[in-house]
Amino acid sequence: MQKQPQTYGMQYRLDDGVIRFLPIKDPAHLDDGRKEIGLKPFACYFDEVKSKNQGEVQWPDGVPRSASPCKA
Repeated sequence: MQKQPQTYGMQYRLDDGVIRFLPIKDPAHLDDGRKEIGLKPFACYFDEVKSKNQGEVQWPDGVPRSASPCKA
């Protein structure tokens, strides 16, 4: 929230009805940083954000998608 790229991909905003994640410092290694501090994979967090909000949620540029990272 200080206008700096975020490290863990937790912050997003609503623009014209679309949820967009704020810029991420190192999107190619986002899940590595999340894992280091005990956060679930970004794809799981993305699914949570999507399920709690109506409308489109945009996947952030440069963040790789995992095949099936979320465990039930």
